[in-house]
Amino acid sequence: MTHAALMNAALFFFLLFLTLLLVTFVGAVIVAPSAPPGTGSPEAPAGEAPAPPGLEAPMPPVHAPVPPAPLPRRQPLTTATAAGTTRWSDASAPTNAPPPVYNGVRRPTVSGSPPWGPAPRPPGPDPWAAGQVLNAASADELAEHLEETSGR
Repeated sequence: MTHAALMNAALFFFLLFLTLLLVTFVGAVIVAPSAPPGTGSPEAPAGEAPAPPGLEAPMPPVHAPVPPAPLPRRQPLTTATAAGTTRWSDASAPTNAPPPVYNGVRRPTVSGSPPWGPAPRPPGPDPWAAGQVLNAASADELAEHLEETSGR
């Protein structure tokens, strides 16, 4: 089979699976029991009878509802300056001065290295140093040593 034929078959079965999954979910929603309108909790189980008149839970006293606290109000933003005041942070600047002109952005100064120093070397011998490379003979010795120390 060609690649295109395999992809067509795979896409067909994937879409068939998704369609069956959708039908299953819609069927589960249709079959699921619904709560009667106006209740916030599901119905009591069908096998239980209501409590006898003497064992009912006492109803809490009903109080008049307390009005909610007013929402906090945001102060309006002052975007415009008052007439005759300066527009910039400099209080001594004239009020009719034009805004500053920027010709470009200066490049930031960078040290060229990270702000931390080099990492400390781990303790013990360097496994990549000359003469420490694992070869077939030392691998066999290592395997024998591991078998001896594991207690086999």
